[in-house]
Amino acid sequence: AIQDGEVIVDISYKSEGIIPFSELTFRSRFNPEDIVQPGSKVKAMVLKLEDEEGRIILSKKRADFQRAWEELEDAMREGRVVEGEVVEVIKGGLVVDLGLRAFLPASQIDVRRVRDISDFVGKKLKFKVIKMEEARRNVVVSRRAFLQEESEKRRKEILEKVKPGDILEGEISNLVDFGAFVDVGGVSGLIHLSELSWKRISHPEEVVSLGERVKVKVLAVDREKGRLSLSLRQTQLNPWEEAAQKYEPGDWVEAKIIRFVSFGVFLTLLPEELEGLLHVSEMEEPLEKFRERHRVGEKIKLRILSIDTEKCRISFTQREPEEEPLVEELEVKDSFEGKEEKIDREIAEKLVSSKEVSDSDSPRDERPDMTLEEILEEMKKTRERQSG
Repeated sequence: AIQDGEVIVDISYKSEGIIPFSELTFRSRFNPEDIVQPGSKVKAMVLKLEDEEGRIILSKKRADFQRAWEELEDAMREGRVVEGEVVEVIKGGLVVDLGLRAFLPASQIDVRRVRDISDFVGKKLKFKVIKMEEARRNVVVSRRAFLQEESEKRRKEILEKVKPGDILEGEISNLVDFGAFVDVGGVSGLIHLSELSWKRISHPEEVVSLGERVKVKVLAVDREKGRLSLSLRQTQLNPWEEAAQKYEPGDWVEAKIIRFVSFGVFLTLLPEELEGLLHVSEMEEPLEKFRERHRVGEKIKLRILSIDTEKCRISFTQREPEEEPLVEELEVKDSFEGKEEKIDREIAEKLVSSKEVSDSDSPRDERPDMTLEEILEEMKKTRERQSG
């Protein structure tokens, strides 16, 4: 029976045994029915053969302590994991029920700092025994050691199996200026700033936040250092490829000015917000005049010159399409004129070296003693008269 602050047990003796509630468990708060029920069997240590009323006084918690202590000694020696329930918050940590009272320091609760340790009360968790002092009946356990051990096992398994191109899921563990670190099953991976987004960003917090779960693509594996190079943007649709399919060179678009540089203006294509350059050579006016007429944040109309999906670049232009062939014509003309001069020089050199000339129209027939430079000058004048 359970009555009047004590548990009555049959010990097959001339009198019944009594377990006071104070000797039932080390817990400060408990419901006796959760620990023992009428009809159940328990192990208890004899404290007194007879009290004032001639009863035998027993202790369940001391019998539990003795049995649990031996089991925990074996677990600590063999490095085995033990399981228990967190029952109370005390100064500096938590109390864990392992059949006896065990102390879990706040620093050993998790691999990361825990803001509110009371969230763990009532939970059954796994631990490693890290310290035992029999004289003080003191047991210290660590959940952090268990988590690190499990993490190391998973880390080795992942590094053995993972390969470039695999898609993994992890948690953002740290943000730095050059990228974001991701915990992938205990393996540390870095998403470089350039691999966080298809858009231009200045800091990782523009894309991800601490504790966020993300899917990443493996770019490289360093098994010696246990590190991964990862990409977040390559698990997402490529807006540059979509833009290349949507726009063609020559299309008029709207873009927003984001900054001026010495060689042109950077703008973002709207609504895709992809960054591109309007080079000074593609402006319809000098850069200084452009800066006087426009400001950062202003939206303007201009044309797509090209979209490079590999380098993730857009080139803009303000020039009209019909202006472009003029450059090609000038280049062809300059090239042809250079060839004419070369041909004239070859003919002149042959005339100087030859004593018999069959061509009656050549300058050499009139003046056989002409020099190379005089022949070239005469040929140039003749060509100018013919073209005029």
